[in-house]
Amino acid sequence: MGQSLGSGLSRSYDGATTDGVDQLTQHFQDRTEVPVEVLQASVPATSLLRRYRSRRSWWDETTHKPGRLLLQTTFMYPEADIVLWSQGERDAEDAALDIETYEASLKEFFIYLRQTYGCFVICNFIGRRIGGNDHTTQSLLLAQRRVVTALDFVFEGAEQYHVDLIDAVHPDNAGFGAIGALSGHAIAAACLNEANDYPMVTHVEASDNVVVFYLSGADAWAINGAKVDRPIKMMNLKGDNQFSVVSQTIGKLVPSAMFFDPTQNEVYLVFEASLERMAADLRAYVAYGACSDLDRSRLLTEASVLSRPIRRDSLALDFVH
Repeated sequence: MGQSLGSGLSRSYDGATTDGVDQLTQHFQDRTEVPVEVLQASVPATSLLRRYRSRRSWWDETTHKPGRLLLQTTFMYPEADIVLWSQGERDAEDAALDIETYEASLKEFFIYLRQTYGCFVICNFIGRRIGGNDHTTQSLLLAQRRVVTALDFVFEGAEQYHVDLIDAVHPDNAGFGAIGALSGHAIAAACLNEANDYPMVTHVEASDNVVVFYLSGADAWAINGAKVDRPIKMMNLKGDNQFSVVSQTIGKLVPSAMFFDPTQNEVYLVFEASLERMAADLRAYVAYGACSDLDRSRLLTEASVLSRPIRRDSLALDFVH
């Protein structure tokens, strides 16, 4: 269920393939040895909804009870064991978006699904936009995470931020395939009651030209499957780093060096110039979990390698003088 990112798993926007649902089914069945039937139940995005009902948005439709489009879906499909929810990219740029209202609406709708189906809900998270405002997408992402944390029958799904897009918000065939695979992993993990064991960044501090990410939740580390037990310099072979600093004005900042100290659970990014004058404009980002491309230099625990969906968090930088 959801909006275009949900429907794209069954019929992608690049060639009308079914890469997403095929990968979802394969990965779920490989891990559980249980056959699965996937039904498409997505509804139009907010922009389409407003064609038929002016001044109405997706979150208005679910503030007190599910709106007409969502109710039609539950009438059409009276039974479900799992609901995979994918939605949010268009809404993040909506001028009428109120985060508190959106969060309350999403929570109420998930509760409605639970009452209707007695099911698990797997919530796929909002991804990146091309040419969009990353602050708004991160606000929506945090609201989605809070709902997942608040409801014990809702579990983390996949993100799309790390895949290639065919337009401003929609993945290409390979992108939907990757999201489908990660969704299949997430659904299987929820059904098998697997622990969510990837490490977390507790906070980020900056001083002059150095940014430090403080990690917790793990006592053994690996990069690309090789254990790390002493301080090392981390080299970015290709693709994005797991740890990054982004300016809302000029984009991602490229460090001159990156180090990891497993004895202190700290990652250091060193930049050539001082960051203090840009302090109000900066955010830190960290990606967690499975890495589909082992050539990329990502810091992982042994337990999380190739078994957990990737997720990304946005954190504020605390400057220490």
